Amino acid sequence: MDQEPTKLTFARVRGKGESAFYDPQSDIRKILPAVEKLVLLDLQTIYKDDPYLQEEFLYLQACYNVFMIRVVEDPSPIDNQIRDFTEAVLKVSPRALLLWNISMFSLLNSMYALFARRDAQVDGKAVQDMLSTSQLSDLCSVLSERTQTLVHNEYRRAGEIFTEQCRIAVNGGYAFCEETKQVIDHIKENARYFISAKGCKDWKSLARACDEAYEAPGAEKRTDAQNISLALAYPSYEKLNLMVDKDNDNT
Repeated sequence: MDQEPTKLTFARVRGKGESAFYDPQSDIRKILPAVEKLVLLDLQTIYKDDPYLQEEFLYLQACYNVFMIRVVEDPSPIDNQIRDFTEAVLKVSPRALLLWNISMFSLLNSMYALFARRDAQVDGKAVQDMLSTSQLSDLCSVLSERTQTLVHNEYRRAGEIFTEQCRIAVNGGYAFCEETKQVIDHIKENARYFISAKGCKDWKSLARACDEAYEAPGAEKRTDAQNISLALAYPSYEKLNLMVDKDNDNT
């Protein structure tokens, strides 16, 4: 008897290349996604006996995932993206939205309070460390001209690498298979070979064009990577398609 093929799941994730440089004013990039995930788990536990609320909480999670992808990869104005995200989350019931907002607000305030209390204990040392770091800029005054040139060249080279990484993060996008750890790079570029998006080239139009191409006859003529790219390149709030399955032909 033929063995049923194993399903592999490819998930849409944000583009690679985001800087790991620590900037205290931008640290919310790390905090907010973590808070959103904790809130979802907490709400699912508290309202585990209400399947309708469970479904709405999962929808809010999916909307937030789309928002995180678009804000990095979609060059359209941020105010438009905030509007689209707000319109999407307002589709849930008032109760689900209220519970979600209250939980997000409460956890963010809790984290602020914990960090504020922690930092209050180390302010003296932190200030001294910042003063010591600022003195590094004075090194140039005692370095030889040749060494200064080498330092500037290394700095410029690092900047060029960072710029290239940012370009890949904004333009490429990629998908990741949890089971095999396979990565499909540049899925947006892959998808554009198979779509016809004349006129408007905004995120929504490209998402619709990908959906049309993906659902049109001829999928068997494309490679798995090409079909996965079409399915996941431009996630939208209308179709929260952040994962796609395929048969594992090697099974």
